[in-house]
Amino acid sequence: MPLQNPDERRNSQASSLNSIGQKINTIACKICLAEGNDPVLGALISPCNCSGTMRYVHLKCLQRWLQSRLHSKQSGNAIAYQWKPFDCELCKQRYPRKRNPRVQAFIVVS
Repeated sequence: MPLQNPDERRNSQASSLNSIGQKINTIACKICLAEGNDPVLGALISPCNCSGTMRYVHLKCLQRWLQSRLHSKQSGNAIAYQWKPFDCELCKQRYPRKRNPRVQAFIVVS
């Protein structure tokens, strides 16, 4: 490996730190881990008090995960519903039924 002068080394280190900073600042869904808004999965929202890399989730990912917590059992003419609380498993905050991010409203739990 060739020796670098101090200015080249400083520039190289700054470039590496900038690259790491960009990776850290990337917003990703805490369920599917996809980055950014998605035309199919919807916008990234922060429906609870989680922070850092666990803060954001796609609306559709959250809706699917909450739907998986609802179980129904049919017997004859009766249907029994059982569900686990609609709380964040990490911060324990209850998810809102509706959310209004400035202009566009959407239903989180239906």
